[in-house]
Amino acid sequence: RASFALDRDAKKKLRLALCSADSVALPVLSHSTRNGLPDHTDPEDNEIVCFLKIQLAEAINLQDKNLMAQLQETMRCVGRFDNRTCRKLLASIAEDYRKRAPYFTYLTRCRQGLQTTQAHLERLLQRVLRDKEVANHYFTNVCVRLLLESKESKIREFIQDFQKLTAADDKTAQVEDFLQFLYGAMAQDVIWQNASEEQMQDAQLVIERSVMNRIFKLAFYPNQDGDILRDQ
Repeated sequence: RASFALDRDAKKKLRLALCSADSVALPVLSHSTRNGLPDHTDPEDNEIVCFLKIQLAEAINLQDKNLMAQLQETMRCVGRFDNRTCRKLLASIAEDYRKRAPYFTYLTRCRQGLQTTQAHLERLLQRVLRDKEVANHYFTNVCVRLLLESKESKIREFIQDFQKLTAADDKTAQVEDFLQFLYGAMAQDVIWQNASEEQMQDAQLVIERSVMNRIFKLAFYPNQDGDILRDQ
């Protein structure tokens, strides 16, 4: 019973060590051996210990302390076995893997299905977020349009006063003052009472664009058709 427990513990530790091993080292090991043993190793070491020593050297080089401790413990358990026992141990591990192969295949399919579902849900989330962004932008534009329609008389007065100005600094100051007036009116409007800071900033941008669109020709072409024909 003690021997069975020892073999079981050694097989468990060896399985973990093999899982963390570099698979590229396996063919290298087979080509660099003579009678099953590497040329630079102790002939008294079994094949598994030789392989674990190579892995331990790599772990030491990488300063992977967790892997170093794991490999040293595995070597301690496996080092007491001869080559025949080691081959039985490897055959037992291979048989366990063969029995678990259908389950591994099932887990692989499940993981692939979950990844496909996750990618689909992430794509749906992107679409929902984009639809939310478009809807919020449209809602903001509608609310701003209602606000500007209620201030249409003020906007016309502003355009008339703007048209009378000649100095660029005076025009800039008047535009800024009028925009601040509209921002204050929006803040006092019942529609915008519960708006977030981001929504308020978006609305201010829409207001600015709407006002600038109304005075674009007056700002760049104060003489209207005369300036346009001159530029052409």
